[in-house]
Amino acid sequence: MRDKRSLIDVLMVSMLTMISLPIIILGGIFVFGDYYFFQKDRLELRESYIHEQERIFKHEVDQAVDHLEWRLSTGSIPENQIKKEILEWFSTIQFQNRGRNPGSLFVGTYDGFYLLQEDRRTSTGMDTLSTPGPKEIVAHQTFMKAARSPKGGFVDYSQLDPATKAAQQKRAFVRSVPQFRWYVGSGFSYDDIGLIISQRRTELKAKIQQHVTSIVLVLVAMILLQYLIYKIMMRKIIAGFTSFSEFFKSAERKIAKVKKRSLYFSEFIQLAKSADKMMIERNRAENALRDSETRYRSIIENIEEGYCEVDIQGNIIFANAAMQEILEYPIDELLKMDTKKLLTEKDIERIVKYFANVFISE
Repeated sequence: MRDKRSLIDVLMVSMLTMISLPIIILGGIFVFGDYYFFQKDRLELRESYIHEQERIFKHEVDQAVDHLEWRLSTGSIPENQIKKEILEWFSTIQFQNRGRNPGSLFVGTYDGFYLLQEDRRTSTGMDTLSTPGPKEIVAHQTFMKAARSPKGGFVDYSQLDPATKAAQQKRAFVRSVPQFRWYVGSGFSYDDIGLIISQRRTELKAKIQQHVTSIVLVLVAMILLQYLIYKIMMRKIIAGFTSFSEFFKSAERKIAKVKKRSLYFSEFIQLAKSADKMMIERNRAENALRDSETRYRSIIENIEEGYCEVDIQGNIIFANAAMQEILEYPIDELLKMDTKKLLTEKDIERIVKYFANVFISE
């Protein structure tokens, strides 16, 4: 038969489970919630980033082109001088945005030559028609599509990052300057979205680590508190069991009562009352039996007929005074005497036959 588990061990495991499981589940909900909202926030971040960047870059390009058109409207400065001053001014423009690098302007001609690149280098004469991007897409062609719109438009294109020499996916707002046969634009990189999401992921990891640390600290504190409560309760429970153990050991030899002063729980006190009541009833029954045996012995001792009791081997174990007189033996000799010494062969056969019939009938 398999050994039974200790009640105290079962109680401790149950208490630890009841304390730990809800904390672990609650912590898991927090961590899962953070991850869920991060995934949801990532999509919102991308849309928000693109929308905000489009607003910033369109505003800067519109301001630059509006200023250029205002300069042309004055008509007091030669066109070549205006072009030179405008390009010099455009090359100094930098504006803040949500990307990692400041925004800047680029200028190209309808014929496909760069006048100003996004890295603020003037590149007069650079042929953009024969210079495809990383994905063999000529940026000039896409810029011209947007420039044909009177108010300009957004286009997507690829460009090599001068620092990393890797292809960048970019989006630019481009607006036309018909008087000069120019287009002016400015673009932002989609790669910066990854940096923002990476930063948010780092924040999420820190938040999750903080949650996990908090959960572990709370769990350890609750386990220590629960263990302290467990030790206090176990001390009281063991004291109750010890009182009952001492009671049962004493009850084997004498009348005993459970020590209720060491009992801390109502169930133990109720059990102790039941045990004391059982002990009182047993004592009453033993006294009644003892009185009955005393009365029985008194009657047997005083009757005139001879009376004796024998064990299964035929030895006398009790005899009254009348039997002692009939057999003419003192009591110390009569006790433990074999009845065969007092009976004839015929009496023995008759008695053996009689008891044999009794055993068979039973």
